[in-house]
Formats: sequence, structure tokens, C-alpha cells
Amino acid sequence: MSKKFPPRIMRIGLEEVLGDRQPPDLSARILASLEQADGRSARQKDAGDRAILDATATLASRESDDPSAASKQVSAVHADATPASDALPHIEGRGVEDRGVEDRPGKRVALASQGRAKSSTLDWVTLTWSSLALVAAVCLSLASIIAITIAMRPSEMAGTASGEGDALRESTAPRIGAIPVGPVDGGRRPLLVEEPTTGIDGEQVAGSPTRNGTSGDPESPTNGTSEPRNVPDWQEPWHGLAVPNDPQIVRGINQGLQNRWVSANVEPSTGIDDVAWAERAFVALIGRRPDAYELVDFEVGNVDRAAWVYSLTQSPKYRPQFARTWAARISRHLLNRKSPSHRLVAPEAFQAFLAERLSGTEGIGYLVEELLTAEGGLAPSQDDFNPAVSYLVALDDGKGVAATQSILEKFWGEQARCAACHDYQGTPGLSQEEFWSTNSHLRQMVVEGNQESGLRLSSADFLGDLGDPEHVAVFYETPARELVATYPRFADGAEFPESGRLSHFDRRRALGRRIVTDMRFPETWVDWTWAQVLQYPLGTTEQDGDLRRQLALAFAADGFHLDHLLGWIVLSDAFNRSEAPASQYAADSPWRGTPALFSHRYAPRATFSSVNRALAGLESAYDEGLAGILAFRSGQAPSNANAPNPNGLANVDQEAIDWRLLEGW
Repeated sequence: MSKKFPPRIMRIGLEEVLGDRQPPDLSARILASLEQADGRSARQKDAGDRAILDATATLASRESDDPSAASKQVSAVHADATPASDALPHIEGRGVEDRGVEDRPGKRVALASQGRAKSSTLDWVTLTWSSLALVAAVCLSLASIIAITIAMRPSEMAGTASGEGDALRESTAPRIGAIPVGPVDGGRRPLLVEEPTTGIDGEQVAGSPTRNGTSGDPESPTNGTSEPRNVPDWQEPWHGLAVPNDPQIVRGINQGLQNRWVSANVEPSTGIDDVAWAERAFVALIGRRPDAYELVDFEVGNVDRAAWVYSLTQSPKYRPQFARTWAARISRHLLNRKSPSHRLVAPEAFQAFLAERLSGTEGIGYLVEELLTAEGGLAPSQDDFNPAVSYLVALDDGKGVAATQSILEKFWGEQARCAACHDYQGTPGLSQEEFWSTNSHLRQMVVEGNQESGLRLSSADFLGDLGDPEHVAVFYETPARELVATYPRFADGAEFPESGRLSHFDRRRALGRRIVTDMRFPETWVDWTWAQVLQYPLGTTEQDGDLRRQLALAFAADGFHLDHLLGWIVLSDAFNRSEAPASQYAADSPWRGTPALFSHRYAPRATFSSVNRALAGLESAYDEGLAGILAFRSGQAPSNANAPNPNGLANVDQEAIDWRLLEGW
């Protein structure tokens, strides 16, 4: 590199650091200069070395014949290989002959090496200054980018993480019922553009598109080929159903609610504005209120709510929060204090597992089947650690009775607590035989180890009490004190092999598939999810055209995607109702025993952090008389219910207690 470049580069770098001049792109010039300097230095060095080697070889061959000629040839070679005499330092009063180097080839080689060393030093100095200037230019560029990003932050925060603020205002962002640009969350199904020709009951007109972009024919492949679709076992009973698109499902929900209101002669309360809707939607979907930046668009008005629902459940910015929030709610729902081995399970690991599954593309059906068939270690320190075993390990009581009760209640909505001893008298009723037939599926489950070595859930052969592995029954006692034997079967008459050998029949795997493919499974999840958002389960009435069943069919045909079900609920009229005095809605007071009509916003449920606080609230409600008791049942905590806990109860790890739904006991 020329000696003129370092001062110039340093001057430009100082102007960029101290002044307002934009940094030029010096990378190409720096690389070209370095390449030119390195190439010239290498060529000079190679030429000199080759000349010296040739002269040395010639000298060795001629030294014996003519020593003086050899010496002259070496001098000539060194004269050609080294710089010219005028380029060397000149000493006053001494010529080249006086320096005594013409007959000393080693001295001339040393001088040439010294010149090359000085040139290399200059190249390194130039490279160092060039690198510093380049680093300064990069730093200034990064500072400019950060400043621009901070200046644009409010408009970006009003949208999604990918800068969808303007797109949301212009209603061009991906929304419920519109195909998003690009893939959705690594392969999640796209949403429809066209208005469907189906109803919420799933009836499909021939040739109309379904959610996966194919026709309503169950045999139609999803990829346009003649290959049959690979449908999971838990999805097989539902894959033939055509799924209406999201706007059609929401309209079906609203129509069913309208039928309830008209039949009960109830006028629904007024709708809420965008800001109030945003407060509710953020809390319902991601468990927190929107911040000031996120409220900017809602304060302007005319917000595309469907686009915001899509963003809160699907966008990279909000989806992790959505998964964590609902993983915690599902964990509390499945692992309550009634579990026999609740203290043995680490809820943090179980919640992390649930959040990972909710973030993926599989639905609740896949998750539940995995919980019922899981095997592995319970502790993270174990080699075969599998947090999915937490559910069954927490319910282990040696005979699977607690697990059977939880499975039938959480996944089928049955009152299984009474069915263990007698037929349930309610409608619909669960028979005692169905309870113990379900229990027989869990007898191959074995929990091994202890708290020190680590617990492990596995499957093993079940030999039963009679010792016949080919016909293994479970015995239970009826109220008439009769001993009855039962095998794996369900109330609809479906029977399974009676063998207890794992190699012949995996009972837990059959149970997992059977639980998910029953119609009670989607209906129960619809009721539970609806209650999490709107305080009470959807239920069913004679006037709404079996709204819950139709919504459950759409949920099942959609693949049990919880985020989609929540989107339908949040966009429905029930979620958009304002609060109103209870005196104006005597016919819509479910805490008084009336059906939940969702014609107005119910008061948030009163929850307490401990049993002591719950009892204090109940006592305060009784002190206030009948009005206080009714208000307490409606979910309103008494004003003096926040008495401090006594020592020993303040730090008890318990979930919130809801008097209204009798949860947490």
C-alpha cells in the first residue's frame, strides 16, 4: 500500500467520528491496496530468492575452475536482487566500494531482508489504521440504526412484533378468515379467504373449499396428489368433517346466543368499545393487560379485532406469552390439590412441557393422548426424563382410582366421584361398570423408584388377582354387595382384548385413543375453555339449537387447536357484552341457579390465596346478610374479607379457591 493512504484514512476516520460526515465504504479500497502491496512484496521476495539460489548453484559448479569469476557473478546477482544504490542510505564521503559489501553476499542478503521487514512493518501499520477506521464506521452505522428504531418504537408496538401497526390500521394484516402471507408458524393450517358454503354443523357443499384448501370430500388429499392423507389415530373420527371458516363459526355462535336471549326474553347489554375489548382480550389470551404502546391503535378506534386476535395467538411476539399463560391454566386444571401425589411433581417442568406443546402445531387431542400414554422419569436428573408423566404420577394411588376419576371428569365432563361406588343418578349418568372398565385400562401402569432415586412411570404386564394373564379382570363391589368382574370396555359396547400382557394389548394406548375420539372430549374442552374466558361454561339449552355440540364439532374437525377455539370465543357477542347491575338481569344470574345466557358481562369471580382467606370471606358474607351471601356467590368478595393469614398459613402453596364453582377443594 502507498505511504499516502494512512494519513488520508486516519483523516477520514476522524471526520466520521468527530463530525457529521457519513462514513464511506472503504472496504473495497482497503482490500485492493492490501492485495496490491502483498502481491508486490511477494513478487520481489520470490525474484530475489530465486536469483540467489541460481547464483549459489552456479558458484558451486565453477568455484574449482575460476574462483574470481564466481565471486563476480555473485556480486552481479546481488546487485540485481537488491535495491539500486541510490535507493540505499547514502553515507557522506563513502562510496559503494568503501562499504565493503560487493564481495560479501551475506551482507547484501541481510540488507535486502531488512528492507523487506521495514516494508512489512509499514503494511501492518496501514492495516491497523484501516481496521480502526472500518470499526468506527460500523459503530456509527449501528448507532444510526438504533436511533431510528427507538424513534419508530411507538408505531411498531401498536402493532405486532413484525411491524404490523400500519397493516392492522389498514385491515391488511393476517386475520381470522384471511390467508396470511407466507407460512404460518411452521406449517399451521392457513385460514380461508372465501366465505364458506357450510354451516357451523359442518355440512359442506360439494366443491367448496375447506380450511386446508381442499374440497369437502374426505378422500380428497391435502397436497393435490392421489396419496391418502396421513391422519393421526386421535384425529381419525373427525378428519372427514368439513370445517367452516372462522367468520362462519363466530356467526353460528352469535346466532345460538341470540336464540337464548329471545327465548328468555332478555335484552343483551350494550357492546364495549375497542379499548375495553383490548383489556379483556389481552387478559384472556396472554394473561396481562396491554401497555401504553399497544393501546395506541385501540384509542383511535375502528380496530380490526380479528387481526389482533390472530396476532395475540399466532405472531412470534405474543405466541410464547399465550403458550405460557394457558399452560399454567391447564396445569392448575390437571394438577390440583386433590391429587394423591401432588407434592412429588414439579409443576414448573410440567408447565414448560405444556407450553412447548401449545406452541407447536398439534392440538389438545395429541397432548392428552401423550399424557395418558407417557413413560419415563419424573426428575430432570434422570436419563429418560419425560415431564409428560407428571399427570399420571401425581394421581397414582396404586390402583388407578384417582387417575380414572380425573380422566373421566377432566376429559369427559363426567361426575366420576360418585360412580366409583354406585351409578350416578344425574343426566347423563355414568355407570359404575363404565368407571371400573375405564380403570382396567390403567392397571398396566407401574410407578417405580422413590424420591431419592427418582420416580419412573412405565408399563408392565397385568396379571390380576386370579393369575391368568390371558383373561385379566378388575373386580368391584356393587351397592348390593355383589362382586363383579369387568374388562376393558366402554358404555357404547366397544370391547377390547381381555389379555393383560403388554405385548398382546396395550391398554393405556387404547384408553388414550378412546378418550380423544369420544364426542364428550371436545364438548368438555369447549365448556372448560368458555368458562375460563367468560366465568361459566357454555352448557346447552333447548333454545340454542345445541350450540355447544356444534361448536365442539367445529373444534374437533379443526384439530383441537386451543388458540382457534379461543379466537372464536373472544370474537363472539358474549365476550363483547358490557357489565350491568344484577337486578336488571334476574333471568340471567347463573349463581342463582338460572342457565347462563351470557347476555351481559358477569362479575369476575372472587378467589382467595388460602383456605383461611376463603373462610374469612364466607364469614364476612354471612355478617352482611342475604345480600352479602348472594353477592359472594356471584363472585364478589366482601369488603372486609382480606384479613391477614395467621402464622403457618400465610405461605401455604395453594391454588386460588373459587367458591362459585367449588374449585380448589
